[in-house]
Amino acid sequence: MESAAAAVRAPGSATYRKQRIRRMAKNRWLYLMLLPGILYFLIFKYVSMYGVLIAFKNYQPFLGFWDSEWVGMKHFNRFFGDSLFWRLFKNTFLLAIYNIVFFFPLPIAIALMLNELRLELFKRTIQTIVYIPHFMSWVVIVSIGLYRLSSLRQCQRGAVQ
Repeated sequence: MESAAAAVRAPGSATYRKQRIRRMAKNRWLYLMLLPGILYFLIFKYVSMYGVLIAFKNYQPFLGFWDSEWVGMKHFNRFFGDSLFWRLFKNTFLLAIYNIVFFFPLPIAIALMLNELRLELFKRTIQTIVYIPHFMSWVVIVSIGLYRLSSLRQCQRGAVQ
């Protein structure tokens, strides 16, 4: 009797497959809720891995991705064999360490100090002064871009007339 029940529960049996399909149909809404997460990982994590292949090709924009010549490890050998590699490696490593040591605790310390301020006006003023550079740079960049584009348009109008 136990062998017949074990045969029904065996992963390869037809009864087991029918039970599994029945369970999946019963929980179809749960599987449907999994779908966006699965699609996210498929599209943005796995499909985009084809871009890694460009490192192994002698990419020519006019030939395109698929028609460019396959060169294998040529670019990696050239990069790791270069005399400047260890200097670049050291600089990158030091910048990462400096970033962790100096720039990671600094915002936390500023937030804790601002939290202890009693005067709301002073607190808001300091917060504004601290946050302005994050927004001001984009405003300045966009303003310069608009100025350059408008001056180019005026030059083109002058050349046409």
